[in-house]
Amino acid sequence: DYGITDYEIIHNNDMSEQMKDNKLIEEIARTADYSVLPMSIATVYSNIDSSCCRPGKSVIATSFIASYDAFAETLEEDGRRGSKYHELKDRVEKQLIEHMSRATGIEDFADHIEVIETATPLTFERYTDNTFGSFMGWMATPRQGAFSSFSSRTPVRNVFQAGQWLGIGGVQSVMVSGVEASKIALRYLEKLDKESEAIDGTGAMR
Repeated sequence: DYGITDYEIIHNNDMSEQMKDNKLIEEIARTADYSVLPMSIATVYSNIDSSCCRPGKSVIATSFIASYDAFAETLEEDGRRGSKYHELKDRVEKQLIEHMSRATGIEDFADHIEVIETATPLTFERYTDNTFGSFMGWMATPRQGAFSSFSSRTPVRNVFQAGQWLGIGGVQSVMVSGVEASKIALRYLEKLDKESEAIDGTGAMR
């Protein structure tokens, strides 16, 4: 027990002048070299939900933007994940472990890992079929504002939608669009109930 009680830990939490440089961020994503990342983040999920692991254990995660092409370029000619892909994935994994060690202040962080899962854009593409392995949805732009113009309604009768693609991405968009879609669906079902009540035994509207 290292006495860590925070949910999210950020090392160099002023974001640094370097992190404000979009070119640096793009370069890190393009090369998949996270050793030069000027900040470290560790999210301790078990600090807000202790049921997600056994007593005395922790669930810790970190993430950063990644270029789809950086990983796709390592695939074999037939599209399989070969040695080049796994070498790059392993390298990135080690670099991110080092960042979590820096964020938590635990020097032997890697020695405490019992189970590890590492996902790349290709991993997300494989399991979700999202374009370029996106897990955040469309890129937010100033023109869109806080949320995009996509609606939970669709041109297809009785079909409503929710998810990361309807807003700025991530869990927030999924939750907000899910609430909105459920409200629309409930109003639709209430309308059907009223229409059904208005029909008499002969099938004619009263």
